[in-house]
Amino acid sequence: MDQPQLCKRISLRKTITKAIIIITVVVVVVLSVKTYFYYDLYKEAQNSIMTHETIIFILAAVLILAIQPVYASDAVITVEYLDDGSRYVTIIEDVPTDTIQTFSTTTKTKSKTAYYESSSGEQLWYVRVTGTFTYGSGTAKCTASTPSAQAIGSTGKVSNISGSKSGNAASATATGKQY
Repeated sequence: MDQPQLCKRISLRKTITKAIIIITVVVVVVLSVKTYFYYDLYKEAQNSIMTHETIIFILAAVLILAIQPVYASDAVITVEYLDDGSRYVTIIEDVPTDTIQTFSTTTKTKSKTAYYESSSGEQLWYVRVTGTFTYGSGTAKCTASTPSAQAIGSTGKVSNISGSKSGNAASATATGKQY
């Protein structure tokens, strides 16, 4: 090979090598930029998903806790003995409700049940009043009164069941007879 051809060949080889290096650098830069861009998008999406999952979890927890009624079993039991040995056993207890409470008022439902027991301890009948009350702004009001009564066993009868509400009180009456 003569010298001009050899120079052309070397020049061509250098040009091709430079072109390959430039193309390689361009490809690496483009891929790096794309990788950075996609990685950035991936991290944003992952953070966004975690943020949405966290928000959904918190909302679900708040809803579950807000909907679940709180039950307290603070029953008050009193016993009143009569002269003949019989007695009234009275139980006052909270009645669970599914109402959602507001901040300004509180609604509570309570029941008072009076069981009549013979001197031998046998329950003969009961009278129950269930009252719903609202409390708030320094006032209390009975909004509903539901009476119920029943003879326990086959030797008694309950009649004249009635209930009423007045101000902040609920009441019930019934007539019980033993045969």
